[in-house]
Amino acid sequence: MLEGKCLAKGENTQKKCIAGNFIFIPADEKHQIKNNSKETLKILCVIPKLKRES
Repeated sequence: MLEGKCLAKGENTQKKCIAGNFIFIPADEKHQIKNNSKETLKILCVIPKLKRES
């Protein structure tokens, strides 16, 4: 989280987050990140490229 506040929802959980926090979302989990304030929300999303076995 770079700026703002949000509500991060996963399949079985939800957390309030603020700037400086980070969120781990397991692979293939349905999720939502919702701006829950009037401030601008800025996030940095990193998705690793995994090598799949043949």
